[in-house]
Amino acid sequence: MNRIVSGMSDKVGEEIVDVDTESGRNEAESDSTRPRKRPRPWQDSPLIVIDDESRGAKRGCDSRPEFGFQLMDIEGLPTMNSFKLDEHILPNPEFAVLCDYQFDLEWLFGEHPILLGARRLVIVHGDSDSIAASNKSIIDNLGLESRIKMHKPFLPLPYGTHHTKLMLFFYDHGLRVIVHTANMVASDWTTKTQGMYVRDFPVISSESSIDSEFSLYLSRYLQKLGTPLDEARKLLARYDCSNAGVSLVASVPGRHTGLDLHRFGHMRVRNILSKEHMDAEAENAPLVCQFSSLGSLQETWLLHEFKTSLTSRKGGGIRANRAGVQLVWPTVEQVRTSLAGYSAGGSLPCPQRNLKPFLSPLFHRWDGSESNRKEAMPHIKTYLRHSDGKLHFFMLTSANLSGAAWGKLEKGGSQLLVRSYELGVLFLPSFYAGSSFSLSANRPSRGLSHHHKYEFIVAFGEHAERDKLTSGERTTTVVFPVPHKLPPSKYTPSDRPWYWDGVFSKLDRFGMKWPMY
Repeated sequence: MNRIVSGMSDKVGEEIVDVDTESGRNEAESDSTRPRKRPRPWQDSPLIVIDDESRGAKRGCDSRPEFGFQLMDIEGLPTMNSFKLDEHILPNPEFAVLCDYQFDLEWLFGEHPILLGARRLVIVHGDSDSIAASNKSIIDNLGLESRIKMHKPFLPLPYGTHHTKLMLFFYDHGLRVIVHTANMVASDWTTKTQGMYVRDFPVISSESSIDSEFSLYLSRYLQKLGTPLDEARKLLARYDCSNAGVSLVASVPGRHTGLDLHRFGHMRVRNILSKEHMDAEAENAPLVCQFSSLGSLQETWLLHEFKTSLTSRKGGGIRANRAGVQLVWPTVEQVRTSLAGYSAGGSLPCPQRNLKPFLSPLFHRWDGSESNRKEAMPHIKTYLRHSDGKLHFFMLTSANLSGAAWGKLEKGGSQLLVRSYELGVLFLPSFYAGSSFSLSANRPSRGLSHHHKYEFIVAFGEHAERDKLTSGERTTTVVFPVPHKLPPSKYTPSDRPWYWDGVFSKLDRFGMKWPMY
């Protein structure tokens, strides 16, 4: 049994596109050509996996948190418990799938040529036609058009996009699944706070098939993306995904009724949480929403429909709505003083008109100081409930705070309208799966003890022993590296929420104003 304890080359002129899916606007951010100032070397606490038998620290290529959630490395910051993309790509996969909103294939293949070793690769994107054509020419020039295919999923409704961030690497001896929050462009992997779920799954060893909820749900989602993913669905059936430790939460564009009403968006979360036993303290635990794009929200949608879904629990009833909602969103000053200066604001889409009066008391500051990410603006998206440092659930997802991403109920609640493709993972203590099969270390899969209870807490650096006996059974605590402070701090009277169509004359660390042209 393990206890997990954690502390916590740019391309000139690259264009990064993000979407305000509520307004349907596509906006562009340009990386500055100015040199970046080196950040100050913060002290960091490494991740340590403590084995109850040896009490020794395991390090090396397989030091990934066994529950699958980790933060991504940031250029210039000594964040020892974070990881780079190339640490998760093993050579020569039989088949690979990369799903994302935006791709810069010149950068991606240049930084990670190991991807070119895939026998077959499907790139699922949300790029504009012009960017897609440019990426296609790169594939053609490499002479890899027979092995690398590009696919843009069908969008049946306006103002939506393909925003999912997913990687699948199929090998003869195992499958690696990565659900993350970064676009496939350079700056998303160098100056921003990002997160990922990484999990390896073994080949099914017996003749009988193992249809886990995780693999069935993932297969259905791949089917929604289109026929180019049929091969991935076929290969997926070869692997045992029963030890995923999470539930997938997808959004698929369309109007969903019947059984599909509870399969996507916030209604999928409502369906899962309504079956989950939680401690009594969860009743008043706040819902903390941290995101990197703010849609045009309706008060009834956020504070009733969406909140009801994410504060559901078994036996909670309407009393769960006593929980407050806290929105973690950077201020203008935090963007100005960030690692990338004002240019970081180009990846935080929010027009001033979306800062509606009812949101003002809900805003809380981004504070990544405990994870050494105070000046690394968030592109990560997390949703959680907590009380006294204890997490009741934690969700990592591509979905920003908008009805387009999470869906809006129609026709008296019998229909869910979703505009975009999204994908996330929901962590619950009851789902926790500790030791798992590893492609990197060839570690065998081990089952969990059914005599144990698990709980999630948030802590950094040194902390006391966390195992305790409760009613005759041992409770094992898993420490999550949540990247921002909990509880978050409310805005001060002088704080202004970031909005990207503002005019700000105070210079950033590079001597630039906003807008930067």
